[in-house]
Amino acid sequence: IADLLAKMGCEVQTNVGGTGVVGILRNGGDSPAIALRADIDALPIAEETGSNYASKNPGVMHACGHDAHMTCLIGAMQILAQHRECWQGTVKAIFQPAEEIVIGAEAMIQESVLENPKVDWVFGLHVQPDLEVGKVGVKEGPLMAAADVFSIKIKGCGGHGAYPHLIRDPIMGAAAVVMNLQTLISRSRNPLEPGVLSIGTIQGGTQHNIIPEEVELTGTVRTYDTRLRTDMEAWIRRIVSGTVAA
Repeated sequence: IADLLAKMGCEVQTNVGGTGVVGILRNGGDSPAIALRADIDALPIAEETGSNYASKNPGVMHACGHDAHMTCLIGAMQILAQHRECWQGTVKAIFQPAEEIVIGAEAMIQESVLENPKVDWVFGLHVQPDLEVGKVGVKEGPLMAAADVFSIKIKGCGGHGAYPHLIRDPIMGAAAVVMNLQTLISRSRNPLEPGVLSIGTIQGGTQHNIIPEEVELTGTVRTYDTRLRTDMEAWIRRIVSGTVAA
């Protein structure tokens, strides 16, 4: 990415927010300054399509369209570099790492990616398989949800499976938490406000006949509204605390 940007005449910054890359095109002054953003991280999934553009790295692939996003942004910067007579100002190409684990954007912001010059607007996109080729989807208001990740550790008192009356079973507690969290969306949230809560992993135990000391749940929450996003965290804490206390 850095090499391609340099060949276009961009100022290039590497290792921004970890492995992020920034390319800057200046054309007649700093203002207005816009940023075009694409994510660059992959997922731990083996690509078995047999396509000539499939991942060359075993066990990882761009399963969420990030290879397409990078291609779109590189193409956009190439067009802008070739047609400077059509625009004026500064364009920053932001190639963001760690989107899938929801930490890459903040890391780049902490390293002043939106400063020097100060960015007036940020534009991004996401490929969508249900849109026909050649069409672009737009709408008024929010289009993509904010994503938050949570981890819940439920600690009990483990022991042998033959003596359940002598232990505090974190697996039972975890199962109850999973079920009760689903009522959060259906009963705590205004049905006119979109929101999703999903449990992605449940980890606990080592043997079929041993009750573990601890079970960990991880999941994601997706919301369109800042207030609902804050409320969801409080509701999750309330439900988990009440469930394990019971």
